[in-house]
Amino acid sequence: MRKLLLRHCRLHRRIRTTTKSYTSVADPVAAATPEPPASTVLRTLAHLDAGELAATHGLYNYLIAACTKSKSLDDGRAVHAHLSASRLSTDAFLCNSLIHLYCACGAFRDARAVFDEMPARDVVSWTSLVAGYARNYMPEEALGLLPDMLRDRVTPNGFTFASLLKAAGSSTSHSAGEQVHALAVTCGWHEDVYVGSALLDMYARRGWMDEAVAVFHRLGSRNAVSWNALIAGFARKGDGETTLTTFAEMQRNGFEATHFTYSSVFSAIAGLGALEQGKWVHAHMQVWPETDCIRRQHHP
Repeated sequence: MRKLLLRHCRLHRRIRTTTKSYTSVADPVAAATPEPPASTVLRTLAHLDAGELAATHGLYNYLIAACTKSKSLDDGRAVHAHLSASRLSTDAFLCNSLIHLYCACGAFRDARAVFDEMPARDVVSWTSLVAGYARNYMPEEALGLLPDMLRDRVTPNGFTFASLLKAAGSSTSHSAGEQVHALAVTCGWHEDVYVGSALLDMYARRGWMDEAVAVFHRLGSRNAVSWNALIAGFARKGDGETTLTTFAEMQRNGFEATHFTYSSVFSAIAGLGALEQGKWVHAHMQVWPETDCIRRQHHP
């Protein structure tokens, strides 16, 4: 009995400490608490079944997060089954976390089942599923959720719009991106730098560079993502001269190039056969240590 109590105390102490990393996000020390390996998830569920641990909101959140990080689908399903039999089965926060878990594991039927069974869905519920589809190259499924979301009287937020625009960039529909853009304007999100960069990237991926440039110039503030999206769009279009001009302008505006930038620039240079420009870009890369991996890749 004494050994059992000691074991229970050690486990409870470990669970309680780790749970703080999810329930006290304002505490940087707690947030830095390492997550447990997914192999401990089933053991924790066994202790729950034995009545040795309390089935709390924080504990379930901790278990779902551990499975999401390790992409352990089997353990995630076990946690889901356990949660479904508890008094917290309809908790919106935990259900949203399950949707995110299943999307991270590529289990979209499971994610949709959780979503459909929720008694009430909030913007996080919708966005989690939209983002999951968009990240996994399922643009039609992502865009197909928007009419239902609006019928449910849920207003998209910046993360929703960014995910919808990512989907629109690879959709077979030629009008989807413009429709999402119009809705973003109506909802007042089009000037947000994050959404604006997603808009720019969507138009650039579709090869509509006039629209992409117009969005770029309307952005109240620009970041490396918006510059890279514009440069990549010109490179994909085969417009090498404008790619290099935009790259130089990015440098003049104080933005450091990333490996994404250089990938687009080298593509443009290859298309132009521009040896001198290639030497200039190569010399610029040698100045920045963080691009060393690219320098080695292109020049072993």
